[in-house]
Amino acid sequence: MTSEQTNINKQKKFNELQKQLKELELRLEEEEKKEKKLINKFNELNLKSETTDDLYRKELSRKKKEEKKLRRIENSRIWRLTFPIRYTIASLKGKKYKEEFNIKTNNKKSGKGSLEKIKQLEKALWGGFSKYALPEVEDIKNSLSEPTNIKIRAAWILAKWYYDLQDYDRALEEIKYVNEFDMRKNTFLSNTISEIKVLRSQGQLDLAKNKLWNISEDVGFNSEFILAMAHVEKSPESKLKWLNLIYEKHGYTLVEKRDKERNLALDNLISNSKKADSNLNQYKISIIVPAFKAEDSIHIALNSLLEQTVKNIEIIVVDDCSPDNTAGIVQEFVKRDSRVKLIRKERNEGAYAARNEGLLQATGDYITVHDSDDWSHPQKLEIQLTEILKKPNVIGSFSNLIRISNELLPINAGSLLSKRFLIMNTSSLLFDRKVISVIGGWDSVRVAGDTEFLWRLQKAFGEDSLALVEPNVPLSLALFSESSLTGTSQTHVKTIRFGLRRIYREAGEWWQNNVENEKDLFVDPKRYNKKFPRPIPIMNKKPEDLTYDFVFIGDFASEESIQSILRNMNDAGEKNKKMAIYHWPYYQNDIKSPIIDEVYKLCNKYDVALLIPNEEVNTGTTLVYTSHVLDYVLDGGPNIDSHESFIIENKEISEESKKLREKNLLNVCNISAKWKSKFDI
Repeated sequence: MTSEQTNINKQKKFNELQKQLKELELRLEEEEKKEKKLINKFNELNLKSETTDDLYRKELSRKKKEEKKLRRIENSRIWRLTFPIRYTIASLKGKKYKEEFNIKTNNKKSGKGSLEKIKQLEKALWGGFSKYALPEVEDIKNSLSEPTNIKIRAAWILAKWYYDLQDYDRALEEIKYVNEFDMRKNTFLSNTISEIKVLRSQGQLDLAKNKLWNISEDVGFNSEFILAMAHVEKSPESKLKWLNLIYEKHGYTLVEKRDKERNLALDNLISNSKKADSNLNQYKISIIVPAFKAEDSIHIALNSLLEQTVKNIEIIVVDDCSPDNTAGIVQEFVKRDSRVKLIRKERNEGAYAARNEGLLQATGDYITVHDSDDWSHPQKLEIQLTEILKKPNVIGSFSNLIRISNELLPINAGSLLSKRFLIMNTSSLLFDRKVISVIGGWDSVRVAGDTEFLWRLQKAFGEDSLALVEPNVPLSLALFSESSLTGTSQTHVKTIRFGLRRIYREAGEWWQNNVENEKDLFVDPKRYNKKFPRPIPIMNKKPEDLTYDFVFIGDFASEESIQSILRNMNDAGEKNKKMAIYHWPYYQNDIKSPIIDEVYKLCNKYDVALLIPNEEVNTGTTLVYTSHVLDYVLDGGPNIDSHESFIIENKEISEESKKLREKNLLNVCNISAKWKSKFDI
């Protein structure tokens, strides 16, 4: 076939596509007119009739089918090749379209009740009640009687939910709904960032990049936009150009290849910064680096720390009994630079115990920590130290980071869809040495100790004692680890809403709010600490015998409903019985209501464990109180092997309710229970 014939065929195909597109656009225009007519009708009459609702859904469904056909054309090769022409036309049309088809987002209806409801549903969705909350959120989004801003919020909740499930098609569908109805300029960037993250997950990089360029004039080249552009680039070199644009805009040195012969990657970065002001070097900084199985990444951290512009530093690497060659690699750095020290632990106890070990050896005026797989900009410590010195009330400072792949791809932080890339780097905390004498070291746990330490510091020194420096600059690049974000892990970041992290954080917050004096905040870094109740899986020193005498299940946030539980817990404690509790909130209440003080006090007094979902538990007796909570099944609970189990209920309830509650208890905790009006210990 000749080149001329090929071009003719391409032109024919293109003309056919143009024809199909025109037909689809006309049909879409008709559907949009119908949809707009329905919405206007609703705004005028505020109707709730099922007939109107059904008609709206049908029109919306028909429109979505046409949009799918349109997307197939948009993804074709010829359609992509003609993008420059279409983009120019679309740019001219865009403003006019927005003005003509502007759905009211500032609905006159206050929606205060609806706002509270959608907030509660979002808590419930992520807080263990997805079976009930998810359909309710979907109903709100599809309702004709809800204010537009509430429906937009519902769509965002659904987008995050389906993104977490890796159902990217559905997540994108929800984001498109938001974009159609949310006309606020201040949301352009955040909405688009979420959308391009989903598009990248689908492999639609070109479309994602076009989305960003379309809003560039409206939002400007701020740091989040720049990181979003890096997110949709293909090569590490292109990603680095965008990253360097942030450093250049804020007056910091640029980053380049360390070894010109190697591929550009996180472990091949260098930034040749000038030395910091010599006055800063009168202060020594101790940097504690916990390391476990870090032979492939520890050099990234150490190189970036040795190249800091402040030179009066000591780097204390604490090898947490690694089975690989982590210690051997660190030893090579020790030989090359006397500022590097190595401590080898004989037992693996987690990062926070390793930090405490390093804290005991630290000699600096200021102290910070650094993860073993992070890269830090050479001016990071200089910036943070300067901030502390210039503000008398500030005793510590921290900075932001981005999660990044080894190929320099900025990554969504965790499996939960975020509207940004920059996040707080809790590990970057640089604090005055005198902090140690007041609050001591880190709690003896496996995960989530950073936030507890920060809150304890602020409790002792005041809310304004910490400062965030350069919030728009990623002063650290944290290597993305797939293993740390696994969805089945008990320590997953999602458990901050339902599971281990939330249970630990709330217990820690209760303790900090109830300490009688400042001395009680001190956590001795020389020994194992357990200042407040916590789940067993988070502890670095677990009890040898995990068999309990009693497991108590109920709504521990309800003061009116659990007096009988408290009596039985106290009786069991007086008899030296080993106990654990599992908090099963009531779906119709605020599921984020914390466990009441009296429960925590008993847990502290009798060393009661806080159970978490998916934890394997053995017990002699399981007692379930506040049985009405069993009307709603949780997304997960401890797997309990119990010799005997009882549901304690002194009110008359129907056989149907009993069967439902028994079924839900079996599904969540794997136990079959009998009914009793009371139980004496």
